[in-house]
Amino acid sequence: MLASEPAQDSSVLTVSGLTKAIRGVLEDAFLDVTVEGEISNFVDHRSGHRYWTLKDSEAQISCVFWKTRFANFDIRDGMKVVCRGRLTVYPPRGNYQLDVFQLRPSGIGEL
Repeated sequence: MLASEPAQDSSVLTVSGLTKAIRGVLEDAFLDVTVEGEISNFVDHRSGHRYWTLKDSEAQISCVFWKTRFANFDIRDGMKVVCRGRLTVYPPRGNYQLDVFQLRPSGIGEL
């Protein structure tokens, strides 16, 4: 082997291999979570899906609400909400998000 050739190490993961492993751990561990926070960056996509960032004063998480799901109120930036859903990983970007299947208002956000 030439000095410029990388050593073959079976413990080295590909990016997609690592992302798949993370996806398996996260999605199995967080099948049903309830989270309260404030909506920001709300997008009502032309596809019918809705996307937003759920945040508090110290952290944020991306959320998706598929068009087949129904909210009995208008979703808006600045609303405080309680989201029930599951964590999912979007492999092409390596991002995790909350796949929301239930949503209810909880007041006006402080942020």
